[in-house]
Amino acid sequence: MNNDYAKNWRESHLGPGGEIAFYTDGAGIVGSSFDSEEVNRLLSISFSPPDEPAMDDGSFQRAIILEEKYYIVRAIPFRDIEGNDIGSALLFIPFQPIAAATVVAIFATCIFLVLSTLLRGAKQIRSKHGRHEMYYVTTLALTLFFLTFFTLYFAIIRLSLELEEPSYALYNSTITMDPESGVFKINDEQTVAIALLTGGEAVNAVKVVVNYDPSKVKVEDILTGNSLCGDGFIIEKTNDEASGRVTVACAVPNPGFTEGRGTVAELVVRPLSEGEFALSFEEETQVLANDGLGTNVLRSKTGGNYQVSGARLSEQAGSVLDVYSFTHPNSERWYNKKNVSAFWLAQPGYAYAYAFNAIPDFVPSGEPMVTDSHANFLAKEDGLFYVHVLETRDGLQTRIAHHAVRIDTTPPPPPVIKASQTDIAPGDVVLFDFENTDTKESMQSGFYVRLNGTLFFPVKP
Repeated sequence: MNNDYAKNWRESHLGPGGEIAFYTDGAGIVGSSFDSEEVNRLLSISFSPPDEPAMDDGSFQRAIILEEKYYIVRAIPFRDIEGNDIGSALLFIPFQPIAAATVVAIFATCIFLVLSTLLRGAKQIRSKHGRHEMYYVTTLALTLFFLTFFTLYFAIIRLSLELEEPSYALYNSTITMDPESGVFKINDEQTVAIALLTGGEAVNAVKVVVNYDPSKVKVEDILTGNSLCGDGFIIEKTNDEASGRVTVACAVPNPGFTEGRGTVAELVVRPLSEGEFALSFEEETQVLANDGLGTNVLRSKTGGNYQVSGARLSEQAGSVLDVYSFTHPNSERWYNKKNVSAFWLAQPGYAYAYAFNAIPDFVPSGEPMVTDSHANFLAKEDGLFYVHVLETRDGLQTRIAHHAVRIDTTPPPPPVIKASQTDIAPGDVVLFDFENTDTKESMQSGFYVRLNGTLFFPVKP
């Protein structure tokens, strides 16, 4: 789902002036039918993960202003095969406040006139009072019309949210591996991109530090031909094979990189052994805003987790047993769902036992043996869990696999909000401080702030 797909969908399904944008929980806006680059950037700023809860259940509806045009935005949720919310289609339906207020006012006035006519007929008012009665009814009808019109018109103007350039740093950028998960063949080179999602804010420098296990995977090359910085502005590009550490740093001249998504670099990797390997970001990873201060606006970073298979089905004996998950494919990412679905490549003549718990090296030797190639589990609480699958033949253990699953469905408690002053006069500057009261380690630093019912914006603590 990209901009071209969104534009084709608009032409096929929407009426004049209608627009559509596609939103995912992990990447924010991934495609838009709007032709204006500025509008697309404002959408990326305004609709960035994590989304509002109403976007998941389809109840999100909001009047907004984009480039002096009014739209009603309606979110239609997307769900995966397990019924989990993965994103939304945002429909932008154009409307005019004057026209909307006029229609409602006319409708209310017509209802009043109909009721008045029925009431007059029920009372059987004499004809000598008809002229005065008609005068009063007409006066009340006109009063009702204008009162309804102006009340609704100014309510629409006041409640419509104008999407505009914020005057402060958003801390809205995220960095991920693309793809985040996958199945690779041993000794086959694969390309994994380091993707930057800016959330619409301008950035002028990026530094990424990636860790990997050199005994499991080899980084053959670091490609920067498609880098958002361009080859002429690559500051550092190193690969320490002994410690398993890749560093890429680059800069973007003023006005910085303003697109919603870009590639920092591409890693050409070659898996060395069966099983799995991970590419994770170090704490030194940074994204600097084009604000003249070099503000680090990186909100979150998500590494990748990959399965490696090297044998055909007929050659599986003696090789590593691979376990996959459609619901939780990336062992480095936390997922907001407790239903876990796992599968593996079963062989004829073999039996399998499986278990799901928080023990990393658990062996499900006491579990019932089955010939199935899939299983479903339900986590009773949040945390780090493992899917364990044991393969046997003729009562002898042949292979075992463990797949890590990270689950976090519990929202943090409300933060403590402190203000520098509460008695505010026009023109005063108020400083706010936010304190996290969660006893557990937070997945990411920073908070999301909403003022006067607007959309949530991410800020640093």
